Amino acid sequence: MPPIQFRYNCPCGAELLIEEKQVGMEGKCAECGRTVLATREHLVPLLHNGQSDEEILMSKSVGPDGVSVEWNIGDVILNVYEVTDLLGEGGMGKVYKVLHRGWNMPLAVKSPRARTMLREKGARNFEKECETWVNLGLHPHVVSCYYVRRLGGVPRVFAEYVDGQSLWH
Repeated sequence: MPPIQFRYNCPCGAELLIEEKQVGMEGKCAECGRTVLATREHLVPLLHNGQSDEEILMSKSVGPDGVSVEWNIGDVILNVYEVTDLLGEGGMGKVYKVLHRGWNMPLAVKSPRARTMLREKGARNFEKECETWVNLGLHPHVVSCYYVRRLGGVPRVFAEYVDGQSLWH
């Protein structure tokens, strides 16, 4: 049986994985080097594929606008956005490819993970980061961010879709 794990959110924003045997011990954050004490009141138990029960419930919920938090290929959101692909998934969130039906144009939509939304000021910080991106303006080497919109109670970034290889390539 795999060890029980917890997530600890360092003040620098890094998420650290803590095993049961490390609870109550000091360690160092790999991002900022800060000494952290992993006490139970600061830990979130990870129960299912690295997600807490609270995160799983949130990801299965529907926002006040009737839009699901999690999207699937084939979903049509508000009769405007047709989800055509899941482009990527990482520690911060998911990126979907959608067709904006009114513009007949593909867009990339970045959605933060539930854990971001559950943190105090998580959604607001995500929106502020997105606003910075929108305000960068046009540049030939930067994907354009068109707008930020809350759907399903989640802020989502609607950006230019660029067909091709990953950023790594």
